[in-house]
Amino acid sequence: MGRGRKPKWETEEEREEAIKESKMKYYKKNRVEILQKQKDKYNNTESVSVTVPPKKVTVYGNPSDVEDVRFDPIEDESASHYTTK
Repeated sequence: MGRGRKPKWETEEEREEAIKESKMKYYKKNRVEILQKQKDKYNNTESVSVTVPPKKVTVYGNPSDVEDVRFDPIEDESASHYTTK
């Protein structure tokens, strides 16, 4: 004795046929709206430009208070490979 509910269809072909009929019934009922959506989707004449949004950076305090930071190159023997002479 099997558990669970009785299967609605005896074979896989019956199940596929029922799904196909259901889809056709939905299509026939909503044909005008479906066709309009497809028309709008493919006839959109507006060009959509792809732009990269700017990276958001958290700034604490007033941005005008930020000072320019500069570093002087190291002038000793240990850093000879970093500087050009």
